[in-house]
Amino acid sequence: MAFYQIPAPDLSSLVIAGSTVLALSAEGFSTDERYLLVEVQYVDDGVVPFTQEYAYFIYDLVDQAYVANLNALIGGDAASITQIEQAVLIGSSTNWEVVALASTSSDATNQLVSITNESVQSLDLIASVLGDLGDIDVEAYQLSADGRFLVVQTSSPVLANDAYPDANDTSDIYLIDRQNGLVERVSFIAGSEVNEPTKLSDIRIVNGELQVAFVTDGRYSTSDDNSNEVSGSQGFRSDTYIWSRSYDDSGFTGSASFNLITSSTEGLASGFASTDFDTRARFTDTGVYFTSTSDLLVSNDSNASADVFFRSNEGVISRLTLDYIDELSTGSELVDVSDSGRFVFIRSSSSEFGGLGEVDQIIKVDTTDNSYEVISNNGVVADSIALFGESSASGRSFAFSSLASNLVESDLTPSSDFDLF
Repeated sequence: MAFYQIPAPDLSSLVIAGSTVLALSAEGFSTDERYLLVEVQYVDDGVVPFTQEYAYFIYDLVDQAYVANLNALIGGDAASITQIEQAVLIGSSTNWEVVALASTSSDATNQLVSITNESVQSLDLIASVLGDLGDIDVEAYQLSADGRFLVVQTSSPVLANDAYPDANDTSDIYLIDRQNGLVERVSFIAGSEVNEPTKLSDIRIVNGELQVAFVTDGRYSTSDDNSNEVSGSQGFRSDTYIWSRSYDDSGFTGSASFNLITSSTEGLASGFASTDFDTRARFTDTGVYFTSTSDLLVSNDSNASADVFFRSNEGVISRLTLDYIDELSTGSELVDVSDSGRFVFIRSSSSEFGGLGEVDQIIKVDTTDNSYEVISNNGVVADSIALFGESSASGRSFAFSSLASNLVESDLTPSSDFDLF
C-alpha cells in the first residue's frame, strides 16, 4: 500500500503577502480516482487581524500536482465572492464538475457556483435553474452522481411551493431537478411540514428512483414514537430516514415515501442517530451505513458507545463486524464507504486496534471476510489522532487528515496542524 503526504498548494494568487497553511483535508475523488478535491485552511500573512480563510483545489494523484485553483477560477469572474466554504466533486478527471458554496463580501449570504472542467458555468446555480428567488442560505448540499439532482439543506423559505409555504423557521431539505427546473420539498409529509430541523446525509439514484437520507428529531413514521416525547437524554429523538420517489426524463413521478432506517429490534425508532455531517449515513449498492449510540438496534450491544451499523436493502440491520472482535470496547464512527459497500472506513480509539490510548485511528474493513487494517499510521504508532477522510468509489484509495507528526520522515506542510495523506 502506497502511503504519502499531499503537499499544500501555491496560495500566492489568493493572498496579499505570504500565507500560513493551517490545515488540509480531502473532500472527494473523481470517479476514475485520479483527481482529489482538497480544502485548504490558511491565513493571509498580509492581512491584520489574521482571519482564517478557505480555498479549494483539485490535485492530480497520478502526476502528483495541483491542476485547478477553484477560488482563482471563480474570483476572476466575481470580485464579490470572497472564499469557498464547501465543495462537491462529481465526474471523471476528463469531464468533471464542482459545485462550490461561495460566500460573498456584499452581505452574509452564500451562493452555489458551478465549475465544469475549469470553466465557471454559473455564479448562482440555483438562480440559473429556478430564476432569482432572493437570498438562500445554503447549510449543506449534495449532488447525484449524474449531476442532474441537487439536494439542499436550508432554513430559507423561498424554495417552498406557494401553496404549501415554508413557515417552520428551521432547516428543511429541498430537491432540485436541474434538467427540468423543478423543486420537491423532501422534509414534507402528508401535506404538512415538520417543525424539527431536518439534516441532510446523502443522495443516490437506484433503478429510476431517487433516495435522500436525512436525520431528524421529527416524526416521519408511525413507528417513530420517540419524536413525540419532550424529555430524555441528548439525541434520544434523532433518527435516520430515507425519502424515496420515482422520476423520469420530465421530472418526478408517483408519490414520495419515507423509510425509518434506525429501527430497533422491536420495530420502533431507536433514536441516537449521529447528527454530525462527518459521520452521516452513507448509501452503498447493498444498503445504508450509519453511526448510532443506541443500544436498541441489535441485541447484545453493551459498550455504551457509538457504533457503525448497516441496514441492507432488504431492511435487515446489523452492527459492523470485525474478525475476532466481538465488540469494540469504545466503539467507532463511520468515516466513509466504497460504492459497493465492500470496504467500510471507520474511526476508533478502541484498544483492540493498538496505538496510543484515546488516539483515534482510521480502520479499513473488508466486509466480505470481516478482515480489517489500520491505515492511518503508516506502520508506526501514530502520536496523535486521525481525523475524517474520503474514500474513492472502489475503496482502493483513501485520503485523510491527521494531527500526527511522525507519519512521514519530512513534513511537507510544517505550519499545518492537520496534514493530508
